[in-house]
Amino acid sequence: MRKILIVEDDFDNQHLIKIITEKIGYQSIVVDTVKEALIILKKDKSIETAIVDMELKDGWGVNLINQIKVKFAIDINIIVYSGNLDILDDWLDKNITINARIEKGNGIELLTEKIKELWYIENPILEIA
Repeated sequence: MRKILIVEDDFDNQHLIKIITEKIGYQSIVVDTVKEALIILKKDKSIETAIVDMELKDGWGVNLINQIKVKFAIDINIIVYSGNLDILDDWLDKNITINARIEKGNGIELLTEKIKELWYIENPILEIA
């Protein structure tokens, strides 16, 4: 089963994203800190995508993304799902590509579509209802 990492500190958002990703077919791993996310990503090389909030309990999601992509060179898809997207422009390493930037509050449908799109890219013969 394909894996997705959800890095989100709000329980309601964790639960909602987990339901969506598992309905699509992912095995979801949920953490709420930068530290936990890095531990998981260093151990589990089978994670394909990370959904990252920008404001976490122990730091900024943008710092997590910079560490994932630059410091540890982990090659995974990144979807930013946050109420604070402005920080990306100021602090994200300019060489990093984000697969999607989605504003919380009005973007759950867009988040769902982006997750499905990434699933389909990896499984082109699979039809998603």
